[in-house]
Amino acid sequence: MRNRSDHRQTAIEYNNKGIKLQQSGDFLGAIPYFSRAIQLDPNVPLFWINRGDCFVKEGNLKEALANFDQAIELDPQIQWRFERGIMLVRRARQLEEMIPSDLHQAIEDLSDAAQFPDYPLAYYWCGAAYFYLGDTRQALNEYEQARKVTPDLPLLYWGLGDAYDKLDRYPEAIAAYDRAIELDPHPFFFQLRADSRRHSGDCHGAIRDYTRALDIEPNNDDILFGRACTYEQLGDYVSAYRDLTSAIESNPAECYNLWKRADVLFALGKMVQATNDLKNAVRVAASSRRKYPVRIYGSLGLIYTFRGQPDKAARWLERARKHWLQSIPLSVSRSCVVPVVLIQANQHLFRPGLTSLPCLVLLTFDSAILANPEYLSDLANKLFSLKNQEFEDPELAYAAEITTNECHIPEKRMRVPARLAGEREVFAVRLDVHRVFLPHGYLIDSDILYCRAEPGTEGQIYHVPPPKHGYEPTV
Repeated sequence: MRNRSDHRQTAIEYNNKGIKLQQSGDFLGAIPYFSRAIQLDPNVPLFWINRGDCFVKEGNLKEALANFDQAIELDPQIQWRFERGIMLVRRARQLEEMIPSDLHQAIEDLSDAAQFPDYPLAYYWCGAAYFYLGDTRQALNEYEQARKVTPDLPLLYWGLGDAYDKLDRYPEAIAAYDRAIELDPHPFFFQLRADSRRHSGDCHGAIRDYTRALDIEPNNDDILFGRACTYEQLGDYVSAYRDLTSAIESNPAECYNLWKRADVLFALGKMVQATNDLKNAVRVAASSRRKYPVRIYGSLGLIYTFRGQPDKAARWLERARKHWLQSIPLSVSRSCVVPVVLIQANQHLFRPGLTSLPCLVLLTFDSAILANPEYLSDLANKLFSLKNQEFEDPELAYAAEITTNECHIPEKRMRVPARLAGEREVFAVRLDVHRVFLPHGYLIDSDILYCRAEPGTEGQIYHVPPPKHGYEPTV
């Protein structure tokens, strides 16, 4: 019968064999050796770290994090916590929906690491974690700390540019990307600068930057997509179509390229081709398990509506409807339709298209307020005016943060501060606006939409067509 020391020695031998394979670049081959070492002696944190490193190199962050968690539980070394913090942020970048608990853990790990001079990158990664949580101002604070210790890090200026862009501070965003390009003329940084130019309205400058990026990476479908969106913004649908076709050829597995080309074809009046692109987008998205089909269903419903095929439109809209429901605590006693007032909306909703997009709205069930829509419109203007402002009052500061972060509300709804709404219950809510329910397929001159609210502590709200006889008051 073998004793404990024999197991430890054998485990070390397996670990050493794994290290040799790891050093030769055979990370997949090294994993079984580290696994055997762990099986023989699971109380050695380095075995878990070594296997976690191999999973990182193989791109499997989920398994890597599980191994680092186990090692840190055995021995919470700051180096391992620093590496775990980076992995958690990287995973947030990869996921379509970030996990707040991951990012809070990353901030804790990275903030502790930042206290040691051996980890100068900790401030940058901590800033990235705050950015993905939606706290853009704190992200900027962390990035500024990073600039003091790593002033020549190109990634830092990526982070700064993204944060400034999010705050609509486009000149500062472009200056940050300028510095990133100066340090590393990577096509990605040209693409980011192009995005900021497009957001600021400088479409021609954006096209120049996208083109420079494409000179380096001519088959990059993300860059082709960005330039196509810019051409679409300029009304040059032929050039947009050309770029999207190239993007689809470069990456046929990305349903978003098909979806956007359908949008362009719709603008060109080519309804049949647009329908085919949307159907292909559904097929591609389903095979890759992307979340886009829900939105594509709504686009198909809209296009069949325009094509005068209400039965087909109804089928696609029904497929989309159950996914449009948004859970939110609602103080309503029964199902009802109420008007909501826009605070802010994605600019593409003000132009013809197929895509459904998010907006921020004011919602109330107070009959006295609903009878006075001018009050809600005035309140919406006051809320929007808080954007990019700083306040000592915590309620106003939070309201400013919501508008600055463009519809991101962690708690699903925000009660409008009493300093603006008095004692009335009025809420700011993020809502997906579905073009099929807009009179012209896009927003023109009205800031009022209609929603059906379902009661419950986890009630539901979704955008609906305007009722024929006005809103249904609550009881």
